[in-house]
Amino acid sequence: TRFTINPSFGNAGQGIGTLLLALVEAPWQVFAATTVMAVGGAGLWSQRSAMLASMVPAERRQRAFGIQFALLNLGIGVGGLISSAIVDVDRVGSFQILYALDALTFFGYAGMLQMGWTENLIQIVVQGIIAGALPIYLFARAVILLGAGRAGTFPALVPGG
Repeated sequence: TRFTINPSFGNAGQGIGTLLLALVEAPWQVFAATTVMAVGGAGLWSQRSAMLASMVPAERRQRAFGIQFALLNLGIGVGGLISSAIVDVDRVGSFQILYALDALTFFGYAGMLQMGWTENLIQIVVQGIIAGALPIYLFARAVILLGAGRAGTFPALVPGG
């Protein structure tokens, strides 16, 4: 028999690991949290790619994978902009909020895997529109509140998920 991992397991692992990062106080705890994230990621990325390959006709697979990674990079960029509006380098609690919000995205995606295409398509459209305008507003707000120099440094400080 073939051993497979449900992508929801990977999302849960990455979500739990990210949530644990919000609570760390010692280096060994960082190691433990990132290990949980790595185990989840091992189940998530391979399964997500296999799901995509099985759902897209062979002649469109290259484009589908290109779009997948373009959206991943867009998410990383948008996440950096949003987190620059949340993070205050003088307050540990702001990083904890950031990690908790990041964990929620993994749990939310696990729930999306259980829904049908129609519900997911609606979410993609709504979130796509929101994701286009909201990050621009939040980053502009961060520039106003912090100044361009300080706001520009935050995206580089944000850990990737």
